[in-house]
Amino acid sequence: MTHNKCFYGHPLRVVVAAALALAASSISASRADTTAAPTATPKHLAPQHVTAHFPVPVNTPLGYRVEMSEQFSNGAPFTGALVFKVNNEGIINGVYEADSIRPDPLYGQREVVTGGISSGNKIRLQIGVGTVALTVRGDITQHAIKASASRGGAILIFNGERVHLQKPPQQT
Repeated sequence: MTHNKCFYGHPLRVVVAAALALAASSISASRADTTAAPTATPKHLAPQHVTAHFPVPVNTPLGYRVEMSEQFSNGAPFTGALVFKVNNEGIINGVYEADSIRPDPLYGQREVVTGGISSGNKIRLQIGVGTVALTVRGDITQHAIKASASRGGAILIFNGERVHLQKPPQQT
């Protein structure tokens, strides 16, 4: 017995040849039926070219003045500046720099910001990495970000008000 036998005792090359012949005949049959009138593709089956619509401009530096307050605290908020760009797919890249008057693990540091915006108005940000990382989820409009943030198990209320940028900072 040779190793070429694989399909009910038929040699492999015979099985492959039969499969190719079957495929070729079905292609020929579909091409031969050119006398039929062309039919329009139903609208619900036509390819959809979706362009995402975001509540903020894309490929433009956007600046926000940010305040983050601990959920059940009356203390001073953490504050900082957030600058990012949104690309055509809704992916966010930018920087955050804390400038709080209260002790802040991010104070004086420039942290990388990544995330995304959905076609609606939902935003997700990751500010920083490692133990100081902050995850933000919420809503974005043309003028503000309203969200909640979590860092190390603590819940923060995140408010960002859009500001005009005189000169956009260099991204790290």
